[in-house]
Amino acid sequence: MSYRLSPDESVTEGLRRILREEIEFAIAQLAIRTPARRDEAIHEARKSVKKLRGVVRLVKDKAGNRALRDIGRSLSKFRDAAALVETVDALCKACAGDPRLKAVASVRRELVRRAKAAGHRKEKDAAAKQASGALGKFAEMAAGDLAKLSPGLRKTYREGRKALARARSNPTPENLHELRKRVKDHWYHVRLLEDLDPDRYQAREKPLNDMQEWLGDDHNLFLLDEAMASDPLSFPGRNEVSALIAARRGKLCEDALHLGKRLYE
Repeated sequence: MSYRLSPDESVTEGLRRILREEIEFAIAQLAIRTPARRDEAIHEARKSVKKLRGVVRLVKDKAGNRALRDIGRSLSKFRDAAALVETVDALCKACAGDPRLKAVASVRRELVRRAKAAGHRKEKDAAAKQASGALGKFAEMAAGDLAKLSPGLRKTYREGRKALARARSNPTPENLHELRKRVKDHWYHVRLLEDLDPDRYQAREKPLNDMQEWLGDDHNLFLLDEAMASDPLSFPGRNEVSALIAARRGKLCEDALHLGKRLYE
């Protein structure tokens, strides 16, 4: 399964192939019922839904984008609790050696407890079944003209420039998160087009990926801090962990905005 257009196929053929492959993969992941694999399978399905949104934004399919947005949201709550545990682990790795990390252990235990309690098996099964059906309906509606790429490519790049300007002038969590979504759109489009024009796109793919990952890590840390603040009695080590989060977020934002200035100049 390759999320790239090939010079050996027409644009329309390539986009239809990619849509078909990502839909089939997502539906297969949603069919997994093994408890040990279920959360990761839902995560993989959500990633494919995001890739599908990248395709429909490239061809300016508003109806398809809305349908995929709703599918992603229906699965997000089963992923969010586990993502906070992964965010704590990433923070520990990034801040290795900092004495304040001793406070992280109690925070992690509480987050693991919440992740295990998030979504009963029957609830996950019902959501997965509903999402699979919605993906099947999306496949039926995604059969229009997929050949006109330039307007969508220009639009997402322009939206990224505007989001970067807002984030640089006012780096609120909301503005940074919006920037991340726009960077990710552009990253998906570069991945799709990379093999058609390697000289233009290959050099952009990795820095765009780095930027969207840094902004994603920043948003996850913000959500972690919010979760602790909403229930301080359950997180006795909150103050030390919040200080670590603030320092790490500052570095991530600085790096992302500096790189964005070059990518969107």
